[in-house]
Amino acid sequence: MNFDELVEITNVYPGHLGGCIFKGLFQDIERSVGFRVKYRTVSRNPCVGEFWNVQGQWRQHSNYGRQVEVNNAVISALPDDSYIVKFLSKHPKFRGFKFGESGAKKLVKDIGAPELVKLLNNGDWKIIADARITEEKSQRVCEAWLELKEETELATFLAENNLGSDLAKKISRLCRFNTVERLKSNPYSLVALSNSQSKTLKLISSVAKNLGISAEDDRALVGCVEFALYQELQKGHTIISLADAPASITQHLKVIGSKAKAEEAILKSLKVKAVCILEDKGESYLQTISLAYIEQYVEQRLTELQSMSIPDSLLTPHSEIPERLKQYNSEHKSKYKWGLVQKQCRAVEMALTHRFSLLSGYGGTGKTAVLKAIVDMS
Repeated sequence: MNFDELVEITNVYPGHLGGCIFKGLFQDIERSVGFRVKYRTVSRNPCVGEFWNVQGQWRQHSNYGRQVEVNNAVISALPDDSYIVKFLSKHPKFRGFKFGESGAKKLVKDIGAPELVKLLNNGDWKIIADARITEEKSQRVCEAWLELKEETELATFLAENNLGSDLAKKISRLCRFNTVERLKSNPYSLVALSNSQSKTLKLISSVAKNLGISAEDDRALVGCVEFALYQELQKGHTIISLADAPASITQHLKVIGSKAKAEEAILKSLKVKAVCILEDKGESYLQTISLAYIEQYVEQRLTELQSMSIPDSLLTPHSEIPERLKQYNSEHKSKYKWGLVQKQCRAVEMALTHRFSLLSGYGGTGKTAVLKAIVDMS
């Protein structure tokens, strides 16, 4: 039987490998019900005092009785202001600075629940502090409240647009403030966090359309160019030939419509610096600006490392490494009945005498044995 209710979280038991079992109340029932949720199902585990919209199926557990197997759960705002004292008293974000149930009751008594919620939503900690509470506590309460408010609004927006909890995890790591407003101003910013599947772009385009952003809008054109480049990245290509880019973008994205439109989209993308042009050996390539920054930084760091020499160790000077490696290999053979082959020995010596080195090989070729020797001899 299906389950679809707003649940007040009363207890949470985190799992060893993520996910959790939590208990909660719904529809004014007197006894809490158990819910089992896998870590991939939610953006994070619920916390005591929160309300979550939960969907799933009833299951009969052999040890714990009737439970709900959760297949979707999204954090929700408080159903009404009367829950404010319980929420501030029980939620872990409001713990650790001597603000408990007595502090929550004092605020509600002096300010009133509806007005307190308004002040918290606006971050008006100075007014809240007038209600016989220290400024430090007032600031901490407001900061925690606004962080949860931001998360709740994001989860609601994504759920209403069928965008899923995986995006919520990624977005929450990158954006902390005004997230929903920023997404509404340009939903195509989700392209960089999407799975590069055509159906995801269609979904993002649908969200944009509902927000009044047409397929001809500059934001849509730029988003389509980025999407095409991220699709190439899925194939292992960090760049695409500028000459081939319009045809590739048109082929991938029907929303572009024509090669001329694709060329226009590329120009708009270059103008807003969403993409850049890479010149190499007389050829021009198109690349997303994020990948360009990453590759430039990695190249710079590798160049710096390569140019730096490793000073002799006080315990094992470079000249003594071959002999030390020979001794290590002999001891290893005696203990484990096998030793490093010649190529593995050269790899160990390379790593111990250079700031930067590259070790590659198929599975089972002995890379782990080399790494163990490097660690043992360092």
